[in-house]
Order: sequence, then C-alpha cells, then structure tokens
Amino acid sequence: MKCLYIAIIFFAGALALQAQTCNGSFGDPVFEETFGNNSSTGATFAGALPAGTTNYTYNSTGNTQDGYYTVTTNPNSALSSLFSTSDHTDDESGQGYMLVVNADENTTGEFYRKEVTGLCNSLVYQFSAYFLNALPDNGTCSTPIPCNVKFVIEDDSGNELGSLDTGDIESTTTVQWVNYSFEFEMPAGSSNVSVVLINNSLGGCGNDLAIDDITFKACGSLATVDTAFADFDDGVCPNDVITFTADVDTSLYTNIAYQWQVSNDNGTTWTDITGATSDSITVTNFEEGQLYRFLVFEAQNVNSPNCQIASEEIEITLYDTPAQSPGILEGCDQNGTGVGMFDFTQLIDTILDGGSTADFTVTFYNTQTNAENATNVITNPDEYDTGVDGQTIYVRVEDLDRGCINTTSFTLTIKDIPVITSPVTLQQCDTDTDGFAAFNLEEAIDFITSENYTFTFYKTEAGAEDEDIYEKIYDPTSFTNALQNEVYATVENNAGCYAIATIELVVSTSQIPDDYTATLTTCDSNADGDDTNGMEYFNLSSITTDVLSLFSNASDLEVTYYTNESDALLELNAVSATNYLNSTPYEDWLYIRIDNTTNNSCFGLQKCVQLLVEPLPFFEVTSPQEICLNDLPYTISVENPSGAYQYEWYNPSGELVSSNSTANATTEGAYTVTATTYTTSACTSSQTITLVGSDAATIEGVAVIDATSNNTITIIATGPGDYVYSLDGLTYQESPIFENLEGGSYTVYVKDLNGCGITTDEACVIAFPNYFTPNGDGVNDTWKALNVPSDCVSDSYVTIFDRYGKLLARLRLSDGWSGSYGDYPMPSDDYWYTVELDNNRSVQGHFALKR
Repeated sequence: MKCLYIAIIFFAGALALQAQTCNGSFGDPVFEETFGNNSSTGATFAGALPAGTTNYTYNSTGNTQDGYYTVTTNPNSALSSLFSTSDHTDDESGQGYMLVVNADENTTGEFYRKEVTGLCNSLVYQFSAYFLNALPDNGTCSTPIPCNVKFVIEDDSGNELGSLDTGDIESTTTVQWVNYSFEFEMPAGSSNVSVVLINNSLGGCGNDLAIDDITFKACGSLATVDTAFADFDDGVCPNDVITFTADVDTSLYTNIAYQWQVSNDNGTTWTDITGATSDSITVTNFEEGQLYRFLVFEAQNVNSPNCQIASEEIEITLYDTPAQSPGILEGCDQNGTGVGMFDFTQLIDTILDGGSTADFTVTFYNTQTNAENATNVITNPDEYDTGVDGQTIYVRVEDLDRGCINTTSFTLTIKDIPVITSPVTLQQCDTDTDGFAAFNLEEAIDFITSENYTFTFYKTEAGAEDEDIYEKIYDPTSFTNALQNEVYATVENNAGCYAIATIELVVSTSQIPDDYTATLTTCDSNADGDDTNGMEYFNLSSITTDVLSLFSNASDLEVTYYTNESDALLELNAVSATNYLNSTPYEDWLYIRIDNTTNNSCFGLQKCVQLLVEPLPFFEVTSPQEICLNDLPYTISVENPSGAYQYEWYNPSGELVSSNSTANATTEGAYTVTATTYTTSACTSSQTITLVGSDAATIEGVAVIDATSNNTITIIATGPGDYVYSLDGLTYQESPIFENLEGGSYTVYVKDLNGCGITTDEACVIAFPNYFTPNGDGVNDTWKALNVPSDCVSDSYVTIFDRYGKLLARLRLSDGWSGSYGDYPMPSDDYWYTVELDNNRSVQGHFALKR
C-alpha cells in the first residue's frame, strides 16, 4: 500500500512530502546547504565534499558510476544517461550546484552525514530537503531501480531525533524535484545534531539521485501581526500613523522577548528597528512594498538567532495618490522684462497621471513647506504672471476620500518672443489692371525672419491676436486681396511664444512691353531619351539677358519662368532657367516674371517666351548589305525620306564621297550618311550602312586520299565569302570533304553564296581492284587502276612485289599486270604495290591473285 500511495502522489504532481506538521511559525533558516554555485568560476563541477561527509568516491570526469558521487550544475554532466536540468535553487547568478549520487550496487546504507551546531535545546526544528530521481524513464533501463532514501536526524550520542523514509521513487519522464520535510525536538542540554542520508536500495541500472537545498528552521507557536487600522488592506497614506501588535501565545514562553524588523527588498534582508522590542510598534512615513515582522524568543536567547521565531510578514501597500512631475513648464517673456505668464492648470492631467479631478484636488505653492502644510496657496494658477526663469513651483495632491497627500514640483522656463521685421511689403503684378492680384503670402516669411518659426496668416490684426478661425487665411499661397491691403501673421517659436507681423499688399502694372516676345529654336535630340517626340532641354539664359536689357537699372532684378499664369503670380513651381524640358511637343510658351530682390516688388509678368523644337530629318537605310568585291563600285542609297534634305556620304576612311541621296561604294566597311534640313536650325540626322564584302573563292589545293576502301577529296579554298562545294556543279554541300569516291577524274566546284562566282579545279582518284583472276576467261585477267583516264596516269608507274619483297614487275599504270614473273605465272597469294603518280604523289597497298 505504501508504494501505491507514493506513485499516486507523483502522478498527481505533488512535490512536497511531510512527516509531522509545524502548526506555528518558523524562524529564518539556521542551516542551509545549497552546495553553492559557479558564479565566480563558471565550472561545471565543484570540488569534493569535506572529509567525513560521505563514504562514496568523488568523480568530476562525467562518468559517475555506481558508488561514486559528484557536485555539479547538471546531472547529465555527471552521467550522460541522466536528466539534463539545473539544480533546485533559484541562484541569483551563475548556475547552482547539487549533490548527484549513483548508488553503490553492492552496499546499502549511509552515504551523507553533516553536523549542524548552535541549535537551542527543547526547541522544535523543521528539517527540509529537495530530492530528484535523476534517471529519466526513457528506456535506458528495461526495469529501472527506484530510489529509496531515509532522512535521519541524530544527536551527539547517535540517538534518532526524527526521520523520514521516501519509499520507492520511480523514474519519471519529466524532472520532478520533490520536497521532504519533518520536525524534530532538540533534547535538553543538547545543541548539536547530525543530518544523515541512508540509501535503502542497491545500485545498478537506476537508483541515481540528486539532493539540493537542505535547511533547518526553528518552529514555534503561530505568530502574526495585527493592526487596528481600518483601511489597511486598501492601502495606507505615507503619512498615516499605524500601530502594529504582536499576536503570539505568550504562555509558551517563560520570559518572552520581541524584536521588530523591516525589509525594503522583499524579505531578502531584514533590519532590526532600534528600540522596537515590545509587543507593539507605531510606524509612519511608509514606503511602497515595505515588509514588517517581529521575532519572538526567550529573553536569554536575544543573541541567538537560531533560537528565535519569525512572525508572518505584513506588507505595506501605499494608497495611490498620483503626483507625476511635469518637469518643465515654458512661458513667454512679457515685453522683454524677463517675467512670464503661465497657466499651471494645463498641467493637472499630467500631474494626476490618469486620475480624475473628481477624486483629487491639485493646488500650487512657492515652497515645499507650503505645499506640505497647505499654506500660502497660489490663487491665480491659470494666469500666474510673476513667474521668472528657473523658478520652482510645488504641487500638492490630496485624495478627497482618504485624505492622502502627495507632492511634486516643476520648473519654470522663460522663452523669448520671436524677433521679427514688421511691417513688410509684398508687391504683385496686375495682369488685367483691376487692382487685384493673387499673392503667395509665404514669400513674406524670409523678409520677416530668418528663423524656422511657425507662421499663421489672418485677415485682421484682431483675428491674429485672438486666433480667430473665421479670420484665418487657410491657403496663404493663393490669397487675392479683396478689400484690405494689409494682412497679418502670427510668428510662433517652439515654446509657443509669438509676435504679430504686418504684411502690406501692393498691386502694380507689368513693365514688360506688350509686344515683347522671345523665341528659342532648337533641334530635337536624344537628350530626353527620344529624338522623335518634339521634347528638348532649353537654356533660357540668353532670354534672361535680353529681357533685363529692357530696364535701365537691372542689378536688383531677378527673372523667373513659369508654365502658367497662376504659378507666376504666386511664384510657385518655377522652372529651371538653364535646363528646362518643354511640356508641349514642338511648340511651348512660358510666362516670365521679373522681381526686385531688395523689396520683393513685381516689375513684370507676361506670357512672352516661345520655345520651338524642329524635328530631325527622317529616312531609312538597309544595313548590313553584302557586296561582291569583284564587282565594284556598288551603289547605296537612302530610303523613304520624309522631306527634302541635303545629304553627305562618308566612306570608312571618313572621306566625303557623295552629296546626293546615293553613293558609289568602292570598298567594304561602314558608310555614314548625314541628312540636314534646309531650316535655319539645320537639324541633322545620321545613319550608317555596313557593307560586308564577299568574293569568289581561291582554291589553294585539292587533297586526295585514294587507293583505299574510302577514297576522299578535300577541297582547300580561301576567300572572304560564304562558300559551298560540289563535284558535279549541280548538288552543293557545306562541307569541303567528299568520301567513298570511285576512281576517276573529277572537277571540283566552289560557289560563293552571295553570288560572287564559282571557282573550279581538277582532281584524279586512283582505285585498284582488291583481287584479279588471270585464268584466260576474259574477266579480271589483268590487275590495273579502275576508271582512271589516261591523262591522270600518263606518266605514272606501278611496281609489284611478292610477300618477301621481291620485285616482280614495273610497268605503266595504264597497262596492267598479267600475274606473271617473266614467263612464269605467279601462284595465288597476296602481293604488294607502289604507285608513283605524275604529281609526285605515291600510293601503296596490296591485292590478291586468285587462280
């Protein structure tokens, strides 16, 4: 039943097993064994345990076998078949160590002993340790041996004060650290005990265990902290005064004593509160997250922490009274005095940080003391007009429900108002003499200031002062003066300080003569990527010089160009005066505007610039063309011209060869023809005709391989043309090689595919029979060359040998051999021959004589 109970606990995920129960409170740990960590070394293995701690053998090589132990950061580092996991301790830095033990396969019994000193007699302590079956249930062992350990506390005489058996702990598929704990009471007159760990099972395949976090804590009666503060659970104000009272069974103590403590780091460290040694303490000036508790003990144990019991902790939660600092509030200098006007109320939302004025009051003060005591409040926070640069304003936030108070502060910064030039004048040209014109008010900005300020334009000065949306000019780049000749602009810097500038609007007539027109003409080109679209880049500098010559004093005048009257009036989208691409093909018109740069007055505005783009000559040519170099000159010409042009032809050497629409070519290569219009712009366009020369072939020779089973002729021809080859003048082929030819006389033909002629030559192919039969029947009675005309072999001789090299006959090739040596007929056998042709060529071979 015990084994079944343990299995149920594991499968249910329970991670703590206890014997006895401490129904009171614990003290701080009086003994802790975490086996340390590697934060300073980074080492996977720690050193061996002190002598006498274990009777097992230490191993740090990653091969911790039965009867061995190690101290490591990972069981898998001790033995590759074990879990790969960290220790149980939540170490602050590095990786924690744990004790890993591989049970001895021959001996059970004690494997760990540690003495703990300084305990108090007659006091109950809790022993606690974390245990892990380090072998995963993954098939490494067919039937893993379970772990089974007994924890024992012994006094100095070896008497057992308390113990706990784990029972069988089976292997699991996941890491399961299990906590085991029990209580024991120290006997009178004793202060030392020993922690003993006993292995109840043998080793083998299994029973591999890890131990970590062994601790002792003193256990006493239940000790809690009480408070009569009604709203404590909802949070306290920092300035609340609260009394904490110790709730403990005093009857269990002979001479009870207390020590109150506070922690500001979530219980990691505790500090004794000086003088707080009674059963209650009164506290104020709280901080968020503070913890309070008391220690209770017999008075004689005041200097023995191991004999003291700690109460439950009580945590301070501050009631949320927001007081977010706005940091800096900027204001504007009033009339250059260094004193600014401020509105503190605009900061309330920031100060409350999401809180509501229905729940909190916010007031402002000149000192921190006033803010804390709510004295001398600033009565005009929305129009505070005595603020100076660097002044600190203090804020008091009070919760209307609880009365909690919080304070914060912010600093005043005085910003200068923009320095501007006012008034300024904008002068516009009147294009229809009605006295009204469209103005680009933003052109006044550079005359008002050179700083990067924000401008807003209004029709009236009062509208500018009041930021009147009905007087605001929403499109300042296109404003037409209707009745007023003045408009106003607020000039605002980044601090929100502003000044108001006056802009005077003046309309004047254009001073450009009505009949003035400037024309630029150019030829279309490929500058814009297309030389046929009537678009071209213009340099308007010559027009600028010409139009300025109309005025006697032009040094302060500036000329700009626009594509439409609206842009010219508003001085928007001016085009480049040195690289303008016309927007209308072939003919385009621009508006010219003349301004005085010193006072921004308009001297003239008129549509008077004509831009003309002449099309390039258009004609076609055919290129490349094939010509015969043996049939020159060759006539070339232009095709499909679209107009009457003047032509010039240049040969590959760059020499002018014709001024007509045709030219006679006397060599191959690239001929260039340029056509020029008869207009004043004399636009030109050029084309190139490439002539590729060809000619009849030159036969350098004919290579013959004959008197073989595959007689061949190879024609060796040279020339610039593209040639084909033939042996009958009718059927041509691209290859100059002809194979499997019969003996005879041949005429070879080489033809140029471009029609530049046919070249011929002669060749003879010698062929012999493989055998002959000189038996007098009139068939094959002699051995001689086949189908060879006499003119091919007129001076050729054949010499015949037997197999031993004996000369049997030498005779003309056309005569043939009868098969006799003198008058003696030669027997059937193979014979060899050598033919000496009249072109110094020789042929060798053999044949058979059959009788």
